Amino acid sequence: MYEKAERLSKWGKTKEALKEAEQFLSSYPDSQEGYQLLSNIYFNAKEYEKAVQFAKEALNLDPMNFEILVILALAYYELGMYEEHEEINELLISQYPDNHYTYAMHAQFLFHDKNEYEKARFYIEKAVELEPDDPFSLVVYSEILAVFFEDRLSRACSDRALAQNADNAMFTGMAASAAYRRGDYAQALTLNKTALQINPNNPGIVPNLALYNMCNFWFMKYPLKVRRFHEKLRVKKPVLFWPLLVIVTLVFKWLTIPYLFVVYSTPYMMNGLAGAFMQRKLPEQMRGSSVLTFLKYTPIWILFVLLIIVIGIISFLYRLIF
Repeated sequence: MYEKAERLSKWGKTKEALKEAEQFLSSYPDSQEGYQLLSNIYFNAKEYEKAVQFAKEALNLDPMNFEILVILALAYYELGMYEEHEEINELLISQYPDNHYTYAMHAQFLFHDKNEYEKARFYIEKAVELEPDDPFSLVVYSEILAVFFEDRLSRACSDRALAQNADNAMFTGMAASAAYRRGDYAQALTLNKTALQINPNNPGIVPNLALYNMCNFWFMKYPLKVRRFHEKLRVKKPVLFWPLLVIVTLVFKWLTIPYLFVVYSTPYMMNGLAGAFMQRKLPEQMRGSSVLTFLKYTPIWILFVLLIIVIGIISFLYRLIF
């Protein structure tokens, strides 16, 4: 019954899986496995509140069960309960200090959701130390290394992960994200398309298609490359960067302002344009306003500066003509 319920859940047959799980639970009412099975089924069905409910029931019978704690942590994350998610992560690390997955999962959370890059790097390096060939740890490490501008090692980690799991959509999608962070926009688009071919319905991969497409347009690609060089110099060589910026400002004066605008506004502009582009690709009944989508994804300060630039151009042309 247990194995059958698991198979049915993986196949998306939730009702049949629940029926088998309830039969198992009625036969073994004092076993945590029945509640764990129900939690897994509801998690696979994206009913995360029920997944949490039955994970807690299972923990009442087996308080430190690794698999149940992982499901509970993931369910909390999907529900947006990040404090609870982090608490379970820290509990897992304290109880299972030799398990690489606990460190990798926590590193991914710190990196993507808290922007705590140094701490994320500490935890992911611990995960890779414990299990050097784990593909999940390697793609997370690849993304984190890209933020520190260690591009060669980042690319090597992605390549190692995909060499073992070329048909895994999640790992391929994460490798695409790492390539994007490295400034390898063509590779990011190629890997994203590959991930979509493996699993066209993965919700974490589909939205990035427009973003990576946008990165490969020349009017976005080159400003992004300039921005990355700017940030790499600022992070890796701050002693050189700040005097150089002062000198450039003194020499070029007001021309430094549009340069800084391009450097710091391009990613936000690109997100807005990518969101608008995605709207045009959606089915008509799901489509919203491309203009409103652009405004939604573009910070107000960028819109304000753009407005000033447009007014300046109109004013210049008016004076030139009249």
